[in-house]
Amino acid sequence: MQSPNTHSECNDASAPNDFPTKTAGERVMELSDKRRDIILWALNQMETEDANLPIGSIERLARFAEWTNTTPPEKILEDHGDGPTLSNEILTFALENGLSLDWFLLGDEQGLVLGAHNAAKEARS
Repeated sequence: MQSPNTHSECNDASAPNDFPTKTAGERVMELSDKRRDIILWALNQMETEDANLPIGSIERLARFAEWTNTTPPEKILEDHGDGPTLSNEILTFALENGLSLDWFLLGDEQGLVLGAHNAAKEARS
């Protein structure tokens, strides 16, 4: 069994040099306090016995895949003995395809709006 601190490290020699090698937990802990709290709250909302995602998450993921012509991973959750968490596969998919975890898990559009606003603002600069 892999250590919880190493389960999302990239060990693929074909991965680009700038491919993230931090664990999912390390990446979450580096987020702003508010974003980290939202993600941790969402993870705590998952029912540990059934490992259910928050209501609407799967529908939003399916909608994202349809809009972007991508295929999300089958494994969304994984459990390393301390309760369910987002799988490395879904975190990598989100990173590579621009899936907002706020929107996927919570249906929160604010991150999408601010991301588009900031990108437009940068383009004007």
